Amino acid sequence: MLVKVSNKYRNTYRHRKRLNAFGMQFISGKWKINTNDKSVVNKIIRYCKRKKLHCECIEDKYVRNTSYRKDFVTHYKKHNGKYFRCAYCGKKITSQKMTVDHIIPIDEVQHDWKYRLLMKLSGMNNVNDICNLTPACERCNKRKGKKIGLRG
Repeated sequence: MLVKVSNKYRNTYRHRKRLNAFGMQFISGKWKINTNDKSVVNKIIRYCKRKKLHCECIEDKYVRNTSYRKDFVTHYKKHNGKYFRCAYCGKKITSQKMTVDHIIPIDEVQHDWKYRLLMKLSGMNNVNDICNLTPACERCNKRKGKKIGLRG
């Protein structure tokens, strides 16, 4: 489970020692920890309630996997045995220049129940499911951003 702690109005600087003691790291403006230890998660939640901090708990199936790119390359068929085709512009790209795009964006799935329902109705178990991944060139993947689908 991924746990994120932030404070929407003030910074969390004065809570850094306690959050570090929980094993959390400060990344991109939020304190984060990825743990399956329920007791640690419950301690963090209680601390955040006492200190009026915003705490988000996200299930593992809604978090980016470390091996999703490798899994995609092994399962997806290359065009002419050498190249991938960008799903948005159709350009041929090598596996080194290819980015693997999540069709249903991870950030949206983590924060909106509608996207979770869409995943379930599409038969996907998690955000890193092969059905949710597509090859894209870097330009198209950046242009798509957090938007959903293959229209970019």
